[in-house]
Amino acid sequence: MFTIIAAVDSKNGIGKDGGIPWKCPEDLKHFRQTTTGNIVIMGRVTYESIGKPLLNRINCIISRTMEQPDDDDTVKVFNDPWDCVRWCQKNHKTTIVIDGKDVKTTREIFVCGGEAIYKWFYNNGLVAHAVLTNIVGDYDCDKKLPITLVPTSITHESYIRGPIYGVEPNADCTKDCDHCTRVCPIYRYRIVNVEEWRILSLMKEILTIGNARGDRTGTGTLSLFGKHLEFDLTDNKFPLMTSRRTFLRGLFEEIMFYLRGQTDSKILEAKGVNVWKGNTTREFLDSRGLQHYEVGDMGHTYGFSYRHKGADYKGCNVDYTGQGFDQLTNLIDGIKSNPEGRRHIIDLWEPEHMHKAALPPCLYGFQFYVADGMISCQMKQRSSDIMTAGGWNVATGALLTIMIASVCGLEPNKLVWDLGDVHIYNNLIAGAKEQVTRTPPIYPKLFLKDAPDDITKFEYANLELINYNPLPKGSIKIVMNV
Repeated sequence: MFTIIAAVDSKNGIGKDGGIPWKCPEDLKHFRQTTTGNIVIMGRVTYESIGKPLLNRINCIISRTMEQPDDDDTVKVFNDPWDCVRWCQKNHKTTIVIDGKDVKTTREIFVCGGEAIYKWFYNNGLVAHAVLTNIVGDYDCDKKLPITLVPTSITHESYIRGPIYGVEPNADCTKDCDHCTRVCPIYRYRIVNVEEWRILSLMKEILTIGNARGDRTGTGTLSLFGKHLEFDLTDNKFPLMTSRRTFLRGLFEEIMFYLRGQTDSKILEAKGVNVWKGNTTREFLDSRGLQHYEVGDMGHTYGFSYRHKGADYKGCNVDYTGQGFDQLTNLIDGIKSNPEGRRHIIDLWEPEHMHKAALPPCLYGFQFYVADGMISCQMKQRSSDIMTAGGWNVATGALLTIMIASVCGLEPNKLVWDLGDVHIYNNLIAGAKEQVTRTPPIYPKLFLKDAPDDITKFEYANLELINYNPLPKGSIKIVMNV
């Protein structure tokens, strides 16, 4: 969502003595054309150096001392940069009138400086792109762009020619003089989402060298075995897939359904979450020898094993209070009382009860590790339909870790994902081939608001997702093979 735009000299300088030390009218023209109609973010000093609001743009000013003007709707002042981020998220989509019709459009959001503002947005993982005009020369600047980027692409229209550095061309000169026609290239950068790129690389590896294997659905897969990926959860980073949209509310409702010990998928379906519907139909349950289960009954699996491990399962409508072993409560109590313990484990694999499950768990184990006030999770998965559910599984493990960190008074650190059989179904290969060609945008941020002390009391309203800008689904088709 956020794009840095700046002009820099050969040493990444952006300013000197409160101003710009070079003259480049063409760069100013480029800045005006690029940002007009959009949102620009800057600090108070940068705003005051300009002297007035930039026309035909929303000017967002971050300042602890400046007050909101009463007479200018194009200027928005924020004391806290996170308030600016939240405002931009709510207001970057707008409606314009074209030929008498309302047309929805999206404003781009440009971070314009100065040095501290650039640094804050970049260090907080909010910058998706950068557009930098490279002014040839060293101007001994006292302010610098506090990031270093490698160009990923150069636009076709990205070369500025004209009188720069304050040197005017000689009107009588007919030669292509160096001093009046120097070239300032504009580089366009995309910040690489390395962690999701690794998921896509694994998908590409499966497509390239995966083993052709049969499976219980009869669809067939390409499969590999024994893979390992890691995801950074510090500073509110949240690994929610961006190469196509992932349904955050759906995965939240599913994990809460498990943590509450529930096994009736109709509870999820009533909330518009149908991830278990196909595996709890009458036909599917009968195929598993579970004719005595009601439609929607998942049986002795996820939720039951979280809260009642080892108990005798008798149906989704039975009250199991006090029965079996409550792994979730034991885990949280153990983390609080003995954070350095090596037994912070949830084990969902109960082979002696699998004949009572619509499907045995794919995510079958979690181990948590606490150090320096931060908690990490190792998530173990026997089987991953990575095209359909890989991104969902990663976000589920991350969200579980974040919520456990919250109720235990810790900060989230890292999610480790260990995979057994990771595969792509044959009927999803075409979509996988399209998805692996995409460059995933950066991950969003996730904040918890008014988080409860009891992990089973979380509601979706407690989650605040910021800067989530996934690519459109396009022609990628996803089906759940049953």
